[in-house]
Amino acid sequence: MVGESSDRGGPFEHPRQQGGDAPSPRDDERPGLPKTEPGSMDLGGRGRLSDAESAAAPAERNAQPELSHRDRRELAEFHASLHAATPKTPVTYTIIALNVAVFGVMIARGVPFLSPTAQDMLPWGAGFGPLTMTGEWWRLLTQMFLHFGIIHLLFNMWIFKDAGQLVERWLGSTTFAALYLTSGLVGGVASLSVHPTSVTAGASGAVFGVIGALAGLLLVARHETPQHLASKLGSSLGSLLAINLAYGFMNQSVDMAAHGVGLLTGLACCLLVYRRDALHAPEHRASRAPLAVGAGAALVLALMSVLPWSVVHASDAIDAFAAAEDRAINAYNDGLRRAQAGELDDAAFAALVEADCLPEWRASRRDLIELDEGLPDSLAQRVDRLVDYATKRQAAWEALVEYGHTGDDAQVRLWAKLSRDADRLVASLGNADEDE
Repeated sequence: MVGESSDRGGPFEHPRQQGGDAPSPRDDERPGLPKTEPGSMDLGGRGRLSDAESAAAPAERNAQPELSHRDRRELAEFHASLHAATPKTPVTYTIIALNVAVFGVMIARGVPFLSPTAQDMLPWGAGFGPLTMTGEWWRLLTQMFLHFGIIHLLFNMWIFKDAGQLVERWLGSTTFAALYLTSGLVGGVASLSVHPTSVTAGASGAVFGVIGALAGLLLVARHETPQHLASKLGSSLGSLLAINLAYGFMNQSVDMAAHGVGLLTGLACCLLVYRRDALHAPEHRASRAPLAVGAGAALVLALMSVLPWSVVHASDAIDAFAAAEDRAINAYNDGLRRAQAGELDDAAFAALVEADCLPEWRASRRDLIELDEGLPDSLAQRVDRLVDYATKRQAAWEALVEYGHTGDDAQVRLWAKLSRDADRLVASLGNADEDE
C-alpha cells in the first residue's frame, strides 16, 4: 500500500528533473566574413575557431562590427594553439554519444520519449535518496547519463557540445574528463542533500561544471585569451546563468542545487588544475587531473556529512509498516472469511484480531510516530498521512475486539465507521502517490 524521485514501491514527491537548461542557439555568420560550416568561423585562411566562437553562443546575435585585422590574427593564433595542444576532443563526443545511446536504449525498451515518469527512470539508475543512501551509491554516476525526455537531453547536449570542446582543448582530455565527472558527482550529492526524496536524473550538474570551468579559464587565462573572444564568452555565460536562474525560480522541477554546486565545482577544479603553459606545454596537463579528483572527493565527503540521513530511517519505517500491514490485513481477511463461513464465532474472531493483527500493527504505528524530526516536508506529510491511516485502522480493530468481549452493538457500529474512514484514507494515500 505504501507507496519520486522514487516511485519506489512508494514515491514521496514529484520527480525532480535535473535539467531545464535553455538551449544555446548556434552562432550566425558574422558580417563581412565568408560563410563557413555551421558553428565555425573562417579566419582568412588562418584556420577556424569553431569551438571557441560557437561556445560564445547565445547572447549577441545581432549584427556586429567587422573584426579588425588584429582581432582576426589573435583569434587565428589562439585557435591554432588550442588545436595544436588538443587536436581532437574525444571525451566531449564520447559523453554525448553515451547520453544519446542510453536514451535510445531506454526508448527502445518502452520508456516514454517526451515525459518519462519516476517509475520509468528508477530501474535505469536515476537517483533517489532512500535507495542511494542505503548502498546504491552507483546511482550518483548513472543518473548523469539519464534524461527526463528528449527535450531535457537536447538542452543539455546543445549547451555541452561547444563549451565541452573548448574546455577539453584548453585543459586536455584527461583533465577535462576528471573535471566533468567530478562536477557531476558533487552536483549529484548536493542534489541528494537538498532533494532526498526526489527522483533525479540528468547531466546538468556536470554540464554546469563545464560552464564553471570555462568561466574559470576566462579569469585565470585572461591574458592569453583574445579580448574579442573573452568578451563574447563572458557575455554569453552571463546570459546563460541569468536565464537558468530565472527559469529555475519559475519551474520547481529544475534542480538548482545540482546546477549551482556543479558550476562552482567546475570553477574550483579549473582554478586548481590550470597551468599557465597549458597550451604551450600540453604534455604536463594530464598530471593535474588528480587534483580535480581529489578536490571532488573532498567535496563529496563534506556534503555526505550533511545528508539528511533521517530519510533513510523514515524509509525503513515506512517499508516495515507496509510489510506489517500486509501481514495484519491478510490475517484479518482470513479470520473474516472463517467467521462468515461459521468456523469462528464473534468472540473467537475478536480474539484472532487481538492476537494476530493488533500487536505488530501497534508497534509499526509507534515507529512511524517516533520518526526523527527534520524530515523533508513532502516525506513528513506522507508519514503524517500514514499515521492517520494506521490510527483509524487500529481503532476499528480495537472496537471489534471490545465487541467480542462485551457484545455491545455500539462497538460494531463504531468498528464499521472507523473501517470506512480507514479505507478512505488508504485510497487518498494511493491518489497522493499518483499525483507525486
